[in-house]
Amino acid sequence: VIQWTFAPTAGIAGNIAIDGSAIYVASPDNSLYALDLAAGNELWHRAAAGGGKTGVTVDGTGKLYVGGDAALAAFDVAGARDWSSGGLTPESLAPAVSSSGTVFVAAQGGHLAAIGPDGQLRWVAGNFGHVRSMTFSSADTLYVLSSDGTCWNIKEIIATN
Repeated sequence: VIQWTFAPTAGIAGNIAIDGSAIYVASPDNSLYALDLAAGNELWHRAAAGGGKTGVTVDGTGKLYVGGDAALAAFDVAGARDWSSGGLTPESLAPAVSSSGTVFVAAQGGHLAAIGPDGQLRWVAGNFGHVRSMTFSSADTLYVLSSDGTCWNIKEIIATN
């Protein structure tokens, strides 16, 4: 039985995310929406990072991440923008977030970018081809799957002083 529907004019891009009693969706028209999970009512919407082309990811602290044509942005669950990290063009794939808060983004050209919890670019590496999927294990190992069928196992290493 269908309980409710939501269809923004420009459609929905990529993954949706759920945190608590809200569902979060991005739209290619540069919008990020929060909806009441039970009733489907719009709680708020905000301008995303140059278009909601990646879909939405939520981390364990309730921070939302959405990528657009030239940036990745982080929002809190109330819709306040925490930061925006420009200078990279995310692929149409939702970011993956480690337990340390590092955000991994598949960027154009087959690259993988790591962005710290503060929005600062940590590194860009490799030629992973067209990345189809990314996920973390409980041991903070990132698994990256490319369209050519290659799967990479990447352990997050963070230097501390």
